[in-house]
Amino acid sequence: MSNKINRSDFLKTLIVSITAALLNSCKRILTSTPTPTALPTATNTPTPRPTFTPKPSPTPTPTCLRLLEPEDGATFLAIGKNRFIWESYPTAAEYRFELTLPNGNTIHLGDTTNTFRDQYLEVLEGGEYQWQVSALDEEGNIICKSQSFIFTKPTAPSKNQSPGNTQNNDSGPAIPPPTDPRTKGSGT
Repeated sequence: MSNKINRSDFLKTLIVSITAALLNSCKRILTSTPTPTALPTATNTPTPRPTFTPKPSPTPTPTCLRLLEPEDGATFLAIGKNRFIWESYPTAAEYRFELTLPNGNTIHLGDTTNTFRDQYLEVLEGGEYQWQVSALDEEGNIICKSQSFIFTKPTAPSKNQSPGNTQNNDSGPAIPPPTDPRTKGSGT
């Protein structure tokens, strides 16, 4: 028997041994658990904390949404429909219409895709009111707000004093009841 090893067989054996050793090392690395690192120790140096800076809310500007009608300082009739009109805003999906009551409370009267709102205000007491419109994005978030316009509304008459009351109380001629256009002026 010869102890001579063929050179090509030797290289093959060597490559197989090295490859097996590398695979075993990789398996050990992949399946081993990481060694815990030392935990930091407390120091007397305070860690700076991030400061909270609130994001400023959009400020009402005349150029954001411009209110058109009624003009600032308008006086309404006690009863009847009032139309509020504003300019459109390029990226608005909807508009939110709000009234601020004489007591300072604000009521949201609805969202619309229109640039106007017809509103009956008979149920509101007489006084000075403000109206404002907000432009909303697709998610209903406020993009920006208009400035507020003021209007004055007198108190609506009670049922005894309604315009349809034909009783004369020496305050002028009786006012006939309104005619219904469906009855062609018959008044009933």
